[in-house]
Amino acid sequence: MLEKAIRYIGDIAPSGSKQKNFAERLKGYVDCLKEEGFEDPPPVENNDILPTPIAYSIAQGRFVYYPEDQCFDSVELDKSVRNVRLTRTENELFNLLVKNARRTVSKKTIVKRIWGVSDGTKNDLVKKYVQKLRGKLGSNTDTKRSIILSVHGLGYRLIVSVSPIYKTPTSISPQQQAAEIA
Repeated sequence: MLEKAIRYIGDIAPSGSKQKNFAERLKGYVDCLKEEGFEDPPPVENNDILPTPIAYSIAQGRFVYYPEDQCFDSVELDKSVRNVRLTRTENELFNLLVKNARRTVSKKTIVKRIWGVSDGTKNDLVKKYVQKLRGKLGSNTDTKRSIILSVHGLGYRLIVSVSPIYKTPTSISPQQQAAEIA
């Protein structure tokens, strides 16, 4: 992992001799860390892997999102639950935003993850699908704004809290788990 970081930082460092000098200094820092006992973490064993969440509680239980089912439940002000279906592309986009909640996801990353291309030809599609998601999510009841924020020139950010919901041995539904989290 440390070597991968050196390559990555070397890629984004200034070009030419400055880049080489920067990479050498960084390598020196890594060597010092290794001498102090810091090292890459051991590989994860299969039994150490966390289970995959079955759902996510979003905005203190206002939404319960089910990535596998490509839908979410929206808890309305009158406490009724509205089930909203997502298309495959909407689901992939929303899943990416949920897993990176409170962090900006660049348009380039979205295009690469959803359509598998690295050029900017799909940026208009990203905007279209974000608008569709905003329509399905509605606005935040407190601020009357969408929970998906546009970060000018960078990308998009989900601006609410997200908590994973795991399958439990008891028969508690994801809605009940979301209510407990809130």
